Amino acid sequence: MTTTALANKLLFSTYSVGADFRTSDHLCLLPVYFRQEFSDGNHRDGGALKLLLSPYDLPNTTSALGAEIYARAYNSSLPTTGVYFNPASYRQEQVSLIAIHQFGPDWRLRAIAGIGSEAIDGSRAQSYAWDVSLRGRLQGNGRLEVHVGRNSFASMAGGGPGYWNNTATVSVVYPF
Repeated sequence: MTTTALANKLLFSTYSVGADFRTSDHLCLLPVYFRQEFSDGNHRDGGALKLLLSPYDLPNTTSALGAEIYARAYNSSLPTTGVYFNPASYRQEQVSLIAIHQFGPDWRLRAIAGIGSEAIDGSRAQSYAWDVSLRGRLQGNGRLEVHVGRNSFASMAGGGPGYWNNTATVSVVYPF
């Protein structure tokens, strides 16, 4: 949510139901229906569909390549502007390439790069996304994950021309 939405004490709940259909060793279909209910009386009904081609190992390497096709759409019952990103209708289509490289038994690098388009109330624009993560094992059975990414596809907080969502996280976990 945006700081304006938080200041207005706007709350929301998301309900979803989905399925995972593995049609072969490397092909998976993931449909999801969702409903979001907002404290201002608005509700969104929508869905998402992901077709995932699980990475194939590249011969004589510790790397693999895969791909995914992703689409989502929703409609809002009370479209508004200013408090939170809330178009009357939203549509997204994206195609991404997935690359994975294993550094020994304990470390893995994963990169995803995607391109697509989105339509916000009928106005269509090109959008882009990339994401890189490094996961590995630390001494004493600890785990480390470093993650960075950037995309221009709309989120709950924003969207439209010039919108970018940047992420960076570091997670260190040790079991008790």
